[in-house]
Amino acid sequence: MDIIEGLSFKTTFTADLSASKFSYFQPIDFENAAARQVNRLRETSTDVYNTNWFNILQYNTTIADNHKIDVFAGTEFKKNRFEQFYAEITNFLQDDPDFTFISAGTGTQTVGSGQNRTSSFSVFGKLDYAFQDKYLASATVRRDETSIFEAGNKAATFPAFSVGWRISGEEFLADSSIVSNLLVKLSWGELGNN
Repeated sequence: MDIIEGLSFKTTFTADLSASKFSYFQPIDFENAAARQVNRLRETSTDVYNTNWFNILQYNTTIADNHKIDVFAGTEFKKNRFEQFYAEITNFLQDDPDFTFISAGTGTQTVGSGQNRTSSFSVFGKLDYAFQDKYLASATVRRDETSIFEAGNKAATFPAFSVGWRISGEEFLADSSIVSNLLVKLSWGELGNN
């Protein structure tokens, strides 16, 4: 979405939602060496919710035909949730699939559940500058905060810088038949991961 000339805003929201159910029945088996004398049914339900909200505000301009500036700032918010529930019971009177459901078993009952929830929030920005498309500079900073780490290690900032010289844009290489695009770049930055 263009706000004014050179200034634009973009927002994106995505969601990945899934639900599944798994049923496993283990019948009685007297024929194998390790005979199984008790039948059992286990049913598992799993729900997964993953969302991502991404925002970018960007501005670019050219001043006096020589100075190109491109700057943007953004945020990203992620939430992930995993939930699972299971129930198991033994001793069914018969192995017929029409009669193998949780309430039909008469033996040992086992139930359980588990869940995992994580979230993260990031703020980031970048500034690119070019003079006559020959002399380049760039600066980036990103700050991430996540719930998966312990207190004291949940947030960190990651800066990066670079400078470049497009040598092929200089007059002494303007008529070169060998070099069409030669760029020397020096950069430094810090990275992190989950």
